[in-house]
Amino acid sequence: MSNNFEKISPESNDAKKLLLSELNNALNEDDSIPDAPSAEFDEDAAEGLQQIEAAKIPQLVSQINSNLSAQLKNKKKGLPKIPDQSMVIMTVVTLLILLIITFLVVKRLL
Repeated sequence: MSNNFEKISPESNDAKKLLLSELNNALNEDDSIPDAPSAEFDEDAAEGLQQIEAAKIPQLVSQINSNLSAQLKNKKKGLPKIPDQSMVIMTVVTLLILLIITFLVVKRLL
C-alpha cells in the first residue's frame, strides 16, 4: 500500500499522469491509486459495536438523541433574526411607480 502512495508526489509530472489515467479508468489493478481503507474501518466499527452490551443500547440511543436535539436547539438560538422588510419593499415599489409616472409626463411634454 505504501508503494502506491510513494508513486504519487505533488512534485512529479508522473503524479499528474497517474491521476489523469485513474480518472479515465485506464489503470490496471497494480497501478491504481489506493482508496480509503474502508474494510479496516468497517472491521473496527464492528468490533466496537460488539463490545457494547445489548442492554445499554436503548439507553445510549436515547442519550445520543437528547444530546443531538440539545445541540440543534442551541444552534437555532444562535441564528440571526431576519428583520421585517415590508416597509422597504413598499418604498421601492412606490419610488418605481413615481419614476414611471414622471417618465410618462416628461415624454408627453416633449
